[in-house]
Amino acid sequence: MESILIFVYGILTCIVVIGIVYGVIQLKSIKENTEEAIDDVDDCKADLFTLRREYEEKVDVVYKLIEEKVDVVYKLIKDLDSKIDETYNHSVEVTEEIETKIHQNKSKIDEVEVFMENSKKDDF
Repeated sequence: MESILIFVYGILTCIVVIGIVYGVIQLKSIKENTEEAIDDVDDCKADLFTLRREYEEKVDVVYKLIEEKVDVVYKLIKDLDSKIDETYNHSVEVTEEIETKIHQNKSKIDEVEVFMENSKKDDF
């Protein structure tokens, strides 16, 4: 009976040793996987910072382009406003000249009408 007990203790000891060895192997594997995961996270952080920097640089370039385009549009609007004012002032001058000529022609037409009436009266 004693030999069976020793045999059982031996088997239990082997099971415990196998369990400890398996646990150590699993812990080592977990540690390696954790280190790989940490390295991957660090690589992802580096990539994220690189992408963020590139994004910010591109945003700055686009912002500067937009500013330049807005400045050009503002200048064009200012030039257009100036041309509209110039055209308006010129049209006012032309309108005044036309009104003056119309008035002059009206008076000439009135003179001609008076002359025609007088000449008809003289004919009879």
